[in-house]
Amino acid sequence: MPSDVEDGVRDSSPLPRHARSPRTRRLLLTIGAPLLVVVALVGAWGIDTATGGAVVRNVEVDGVDVGRTDDPGLQAALERYATDLAARSVEVVTPTGTYTTTAGELGLGVDIEATASRARETGRGFTLVRPVSWLLSLLSPHQVEPVLTVDRDATATTMVALQADARQDPIEPTIQLAEDGTVVLVAGIPGSGIDRDDVADQLPGAALGGADPIVVRATPEVIPPSVDDATVQAVADDANARTAAPLN
Repeated sequence: MPSDVEDGVRDSSPLPRHARSPRTRRLLLTIGAPLLVVVALVGAWGIDTATGGAVVRNVEVDGVDVGRTDDPGLQAALERYATDLAARSVEVVTPTGTYTTTAGELGLGVDIEATASRARETGRGFTLVRPVSWLLSLLSPHQVEPVLTVDRDATATTMVALQADARQDPIEPTIQLAEDGTVVLVAGIPGSGIDRDDVADQLPGAALGGADPIVVRATPEVIPPSVDDATVQAVADDANARTAAPLN
């Protein structure tokens, strides 16, 4: 007859799998199912990333799909975007009228290298969250804002040409010889027109706003002479002081 000790040994042995309680099976399912999902997600992300290009899946630059492109493909896509952007129509709306031109004529451009760098970095954040970011990109693309530039000299040249006679250039102060032989100031006269910096500052944001045509609103402002009257008056005073001094 088996001893009590032998019974105790048999009773403490592990139960076979089919004999596990429903509670144990539920616990294993609760732990195992999410783990399998995570493993599957990481695996799918790893395969997709390994077979992708310089840019991860579903990346858009201002609506242009650059996802899974290699470096030459990314460069070409951004160059096409820059060309299309330069050709977009722009309306500069003022209280007295609307001037129509293009973004390129106003000096708007794209920093292709900086924008490409942004596209490459998108979706490649902290390693542990990359699979989650990849999964979310399947539902909604990563949006990358392009780096836009403005050539303010081009903005100024175009706005001067567009305004034509509506723009009044300032008249710089000068000096002239009076009837009594003294040097006197001829005061400068302010002009009026649209400030190029006002247009240039608005242009990138307006271009990314999605409106077609791009709309910039500006109000003519007073344009002061580049040299103030006081500076020229000082020159006149110095000239008069020199001519008034007795000759030795």
